[in-house]
Amino acid sequence: MSFFVTIIVVSICIGGALMFSGAILLFLSTIYELLFSNNKTTYNRLLKSVIFFSKMAQIGVLIFLLGLAAMSFYMMIAGLLKGKYELSFSRIGRALTRITWENQPGWFIFQTCLFAGFSIGIMIWLIKLRKKFF
Repeated sequence: MSFFVTIIVVSICIGGALMFSGAILLFLSTIYELLFSNNKTTYNRLLKSVIFFSKMAQIGVLIFLLGLAAMSFYMMIAGLLKGKYELSFSRIGRALTRITWENQPGWFIFQTCLFAGFSIGIMIWLIKLRKKFF
């Protein structure tokens, strides 16, 4: 596995962990504040913790989706350089579907556009999401 793929996989894992931990901590802090706090500052602390953990989950979503977009773009570039896409649709990974430019030019173009469109679509959506939340 190349260094670039390792960085992408690590960023996807970090983003997933941030999403999951942000959601869990948001839930736990809300339950704690509602059950165990009796003073008037409960609302302010609850609001601050909800804002903090929701931002943490949003940052996790951003990192996760950026990693997915980068992985899709990397797969597109690698397929173009090799001249073929090798896709595995089996659970055990033994059945490979090979799409080459010489044998199936229509499917090759479709697969390239699919990888590029997925990564571009995620980037456009993330830009809109960033403007909305941050």
